[in-house]
Parts: sequence; C-alpha cells; structure tokens
Amino acid sequence: MGRLKLFGARAERDGRSDPTGRIAIVYLDHEMARQAGGTYEDTEGLINLPLTVKEIEAVVFFKQAEGAEYRVSMRSKGDIDIGAVAKEFGGGGHKNAAGCTVTGPIDALQNTFIEKIEEAIDGRLLIVDKPAGPTSHESSRACAGRSASGASGHTGTLDPAAPACCRSCWAAPRGSHGS
Repeated sequence: MGRLKLFGARAERDGRSDPTGRIAIVYLDHEMARQAGGTYEDTEGLINLPLTVKEIEAVVFFKQAEGAEYRVSMRSKGDIDIGAVAKEFGGGGHKNAAGCTVTGPIDALQNTFIEKIEEAIDGRLLIVDKPAGPTSHESSRACAGRSASGASGHTGTLDPAAPACCRSCWAAPRGSHGS
C-alpha cells in the first residue's frame, strides 16, 4: 500500500517529462516519502511505471540520499543505451537499466541528465571503451560508420597509451529528429 500512496503522491505533485515528452523525470526526497507514508523501499519498481506510456522512451529517477547527493536510476526502451549515460557519471548497468550516484543542485542535475538522455535517444552519443594505442581521434573516426551523416567527433583528448572511456558524438542526418 505504501508503494501506491508514494506513486500517487509523486504523480500528483510533479509527474513531469522533458520538453519533447520522451523522458519521464521522477524525483523523491526524504520529506516527500515521509509525507506519503512510504519508505524508500516502497520505490522499488516505480521507475518502470512511466515506461508503460507509449510516448515515454526513457525514465530518470532521482532519489535523495544525503543532502545534495542523489541516487539516479534510469530505464529505457529499445536501442536507447542508458548504460552509456550512467557510465559518464561513474555508474554502471546495462543498455536499458543503469544508475549512478551524483551530487549537486537537483535542477542542474535534472537538466544535465535530460540533455544526456536526449543525446542517447537521438542516437548521437556513444561511450567508447578505448584501448591503449589509438588516439581519441582515431577511435572517433572508427565510430563514424555508425553515423548516417558520416560525421563524428569526440570530446576531450586522451593519452593514446592510456585505456579510457571516450565520449564520441556524431551529427544526425539533415532533416532528422534532433538535428
């Protein structure tokens, strides 16, 4: 029963999505849980409910840990690699279910995650596990084949001798969604 009350309180208070309507954003802090008569254990599985809406392609759930620290859980449908987003923030998981822990002002965090998830939905973001040897530029060029436009780029520069994660991006074809 606590889970139902908690979800009802969340939906009534600020069930919201990004401007495109593709990403559901769920937020819960200790006070909200207390007011709904629920516990954090009652939130198990709540993240999956927004995915039952046809237009929602991904969900990001911010759950307050301590102060300005949040546990972020993410879920997605189909080919949307939410695991790559979590990896950018030191988290993990797999393609359609992942999470991480972040610290900062909740509004800024929500905006950052919406931007990253939109990139993942639009298929313009790939986290490359770059082995030692190739440069970041060479790794990015190797990913260009995934781009319909043939254009790609990377952010940051990594030491060619160091294995690391490299964020590779590409342009969407002209006239496509997100370009």
